[in-house]
Amino acid sequence: LGAGLTVSFLSKSHVSTFRVYCEKSSGFVRPAGGIRHYFTVHVFPNRPAMHTFWRMKRKRIGVPSRAEDFIAITCVWNASPSPLIGQLLFTRESINFGTVSHEATHAAIGWASIIGLKPSKVISPLQGYMNASRSEEQFCWVQGYLVSQFWNRFYQLGPDKGRRRS
Repeated sequence: LGAGLTVSFLSKSHVSTFRVYCEKSSGFVRPAGGIRHYFTVHVFPNRPAMHTFWRMKRKRIGVPSRAEDFIAITCVWNASPSPLIGQLLFTRESINFGTVSHEATHAAIGWASIIGLKPSKVISPLQGYMNASRSEEQFCWVQGYLVSQFWNRFYQLGPDKGRRRS
């Protein structure tokens, strides 16, 4: 999907909702203490619906006001003791490879911060050739896993599939 393309199977009047997880139950990136962190993804039918949701959510959780001209947004709850650590909000029109990857990167940075992965060990200037650190590999794996799950779940949604909210 390039910029400006939409997928017709997403509801034009409902919000499609699904989860993307940061860790698998086993493998390279395992959950600390058995907690699999996740983000809830909401795909809104249009920008006004997404912005209304965001205004209500931001007031409820105490996030300072910001310009509301965004086409997609990631909200990470750094102090969350629960497995749910944030939300990714999109509109039908904003769904494309670049926007999803961009928002998943914000989500992966939030996840890294919550689990204590040091950003300086993840993103560092290269000085000649060097192998990626374990932290960098974990971070990149999670970002790719988030994007992969997004697209897998996105394409599983059809006109009558997925949880919908009015």
